Amino acid sequence: MLAVLKLLLSEPRVSSPSRLVARQPTPLLPAMATEATSIEVDAGGDVSSATFTLHNEDHTMGNTLRYMLNKMPEVSFVGYSVPHPAEPKMNLRLQTVGPPATQVLHDALGSVYHVGEHVLSTFDAAVDAHRRKEGRGAVRGAS
Repeated sequence: MLAVLKLLLSEPRVSSPSRLVARQPTPLLPAMATEATSIEVDAGGDVSSATFTLHNEDHTMGNTLRYMLNKMPEVSFVGYSVPHPAEPKMNLRLQTVGPPATQVLHDALGSVYHVGEHVLSTFDAAVDAHRRKEGRGAVRGAS
């Protein structure tokens, strides 16, 4: 999930009504290296509302983003849907009270990324502490 967030955070921001399709392959896991993550932005006529389609995503990313966006005061509406379980995409509708929807989504993705980094580092530190207590080596790749 953090690889997806890095990709989405690196996408250019859209501040005018347009349709952006950005495709960059991102190996999420070695077994899934052939799948690419892409995002489509349909900003419509008003920059404060947009529909985002995240390909190769599901309820995990949808519910996480919905939660983070609902906590932001500049968001007036957010909702997501997965059209069909066999179709690997998630639609996110976002309406704001002023700032561009793409900017607000970018900020929310950054927040999700930082939370994920914190959870991973906390987990690795706890595993390291447990292994030291048990007399085993530290976690490989832990900081």
